[in-house]
Amino acid sequence: GFEHQMGSWSPAEHRIAFTNVKAGIKDVITILRLDDRRDEHVIAVRGSNQMDPAFSPDGKWIAYASEGDSGESVLQLYLEPFPPTGAKYRLTRDGGEMPVWSRDGRRLFYRVPNFEGVPNFEGLMSAAVDLNPFPHVTERVGIPVDGLATDTTFAVSPGRDILVVIDGISASRRRTSDR
Repeated sequence: GFEHQMGSWSPAEHRIAFTNVKAGIKDVITILRLDDRRDEHVIAVRGSNQMDPAFSPDGKWIAYASEGDSGESVLQLYLEPFPPTGAKYRLTRDGGEMPVWSRDGRRLFYRVPNFEGVPNFEGLMSAAVDLNPFPHVTERVGIPVDGLATDTTFAVSPGRDILVVIDGISASRRRTSDR
């Protein structure tokens, strides 16, 4: 069977997006309608993993990590409108995974595999996202995190863009840019 990795609730809580994982098969993102428990939309690219879905606070966009159309070895962040239109926008060039939206929907926080050009060092990034005339990043700010492990997760607080980094045992608070 499949393993399901939690992703994101839609703001109205009528849908949930999650990653379907099965050994030997590439990961896909499924968006499930909760009223009738039917798959509403699947984000899948043949030969490429899609994971870490995150609905925007207004529910009009879904950010996720993908190996792209060619199954690249480094995950990149993508953004698609929701409900889907067929449009897909790549937001990163140097890698990105585990996107988390700020409460106002103006920033995406995400993990990067190569923080500020330092090989084999992972960190977090805060990116200002402008959705008009098409989704693109206008600014990136690195957030150094000591001891960031591969299984570390993080969240953005609802009120003040405080980043909470959880390493399985302890949590730390890190103030992000006031922008």
